Amino acid sequence: GYVQANIADYFRIIFAVCDERIEDDESTIVSVLNDDSIPESIKTEYITLQTTCVADISKITNKKMWSKLLEESKLSFSESNLFYCFTHYKSLTKLLVGYINQFKGTINMSRVKDEKFIREFFAAAIRCFDLADDKYGQILASSHLLYRDSFDIENIPDNKMNILISKRIIHMSKECLAFIRNNYDEVLYRFIACNVEDYVEIMTVELFSFEELTEILGWNIDDKLKLSLLEYTNEKISVIDKPYSEELIAYLLKKHFDKNDLPYIWKQYTSYPDGIKQIILDLSNMHFPRMRECVDLLTIHFCNDFFACNRISVSFKEDLFIDLIPKISIEEAKTLALSFKREDLSLALEPNRR
Repeated sequence: GYVQANIADYFRIIFAVCDERIEDDESTIVSVLNDDSIPESIKTEYITLQTTCVADISKITNKKMWSKLLEESKLSFSESNLFYCFTHYKSLTKLLVGYINQFKGTINMSRVKDEKFIREFFAAAIRCFDLADDKYGQILASSHLLYRDSFDIENIPDNKMNILISKRIIHMSKECLAFIRNNYDEVLYRFIACNVEDYVEIMTVELFSFEELTEILGWNIDDKLKLSLLEYTNEKISVIDKPYSEELIAYLLKKHFDKNDLPYIWKQYTSYPDGIKQIILDLSNMHFPRMRECVDLLTIHFCNDFFACNRISVSFKEDLFIDLIPKISIEEAKTLALSFKREDLSLALEPNRR
């Protein structure tokens, strides 16, 4: 007919009077874009003016129009459209990345039942750093593919690595840990923290890192995990200004005691619970010469407990008592003398006995 014979002119008239808006339904759009008699220049302008989005791109057999639909944001988002576009373009093109990033909903790749596509798309997406962070995470997590034993992709930005870690896409294994240590030191501790139980489980003497241990000791995790890691080292570990639990401090003082901590624990003695106080008294007995050098740091509370402790020799108590006399009051001295059963010293300190 006349219209078909003059189809280009017909569309130009429509474009001139449409007030820059065409509101066709999807079936009409499909018919226009698939009609070989309509010039491509007309089709591209038609897409630009169109207000309706195409729901299913597979209906558009003229695949030259796909890029225009993507460019003009005239393709509704769906995982199946993503499947068709990626299968056609063979890569995550700039237009396809834009199509994904513009979608406000949640992408669920499990809606596509094609394992080959899922694997190929996953491999492309994990290396596509222009994807928005939320879309990157949604695509990879919903693909249900994991790096269980090894991981060897370099130069992934930290923000994307954090997504791979938090979504548990990279599992904790000896090989994965070694690779991340060597290539992604900025996210290493996040990787360990997200997989700390597995980290402890795979630990060996060869794999152990003292630097990592000192970081982990400050984390809010079960002390059993920390104690398991401590079995791999004999290094001395300080407790100065550390937010450690009573159980962990007690263990460190017994097994990994750092002699440089002595002045600190004497000064802080009053703040410790009874169990740790007993350990400090035993350490003080072992390091008695050092304690005499730090006599100014000793609190009267500590001294009372030291003199009352039956595990400490009388001779040590006598020597410390002599050191303390110039630094404490007469009443404090009398109390200390009585605490290690030296009534004679207490009496000698009475004003009328001196």
